[in-house]
Amino acid sequence: MAVGWSGTRELAALRQTVSLRQVASSASPSACVAPGGWRTSNKYAREVADRSLPERQLRKGIVSDGGDTSRSRRFLAKLLRGEAVTVVAIGGSITWGQGSTKGSNLDWSSRLFAWLRASFPAANHTLLNRAVPATPSSYMSLCVSWHVPPDADLVIAEYNINDGPGKADEIRQAHERLLRKLLVYPNRPAVIELLYYRRPNNFTNEVSPYRHHGDDEMGVLAEYYHLPLLSCRALMWDLTS
Repeated sequence: MAVGWSGTRELAALRQTVSLRQVASSASPSACVAPGGWRTSNKYAREVADRSLPERQLRKGIVSDGGDTSRSRRFLAKLLRGEAVTVVAIGGSITWGQGSTKGSNLDWSSRLFAWLRASFPAANHTLLNRAVPATPSSYMSLCVSWHVPPDADLVIAEYNINDGPGKADEIRQAHERLLRKLLVYPNRPAVIELLYYRRPNNFTNEVSPYRHHGDDEMGVLAEYYHLPLLSCRALMWDLTS
């Protein structure tokens, strides 16, 4: 599924915007990136590209690069120098793997982790799926220190579905508390918002099915905190409506 690869494409898009001389001056990129470049470095990557949506369609899912890319640049610099990174996925049942075949590594985080290992094989990366099914941001905002280690370099948060379609302030405040806690982690990790979208079965009372979930509200928080934002609504809407 292409939506499972939006996180991967974001990493690729960010990497294209950074000069190798600026972020990896201490090591040759060829020493830490698989031969042939990340796009063609291995059979796994080529098979994924064959199943994916066209590049133009995928770019629609990158709603924002975050404005301030210093955290993302630091994360990518470590990869390009061949250093080990710690990547953590948090969220609800989608991130946990609901709907995918368990044990087959078809959920989005497993695919992203496999891509990272194959594309940057010079180090032993720590890749953690710390999602808890049926939990909203309010749970993770209280228990984030139990799930996300202090040395995290990148955290991808997926809570658009579990936080619900309502626009209530307390829902968004809980998500903002989670973001603020992540952003003051000791390692100053890059934080990416990943917004899944589920089209409502009955939206008679909705202003528009396009606004059924909290994409717009989370987008405001991402803009304020300068976070990259990946939206499956933006990615897939014109293909499903």
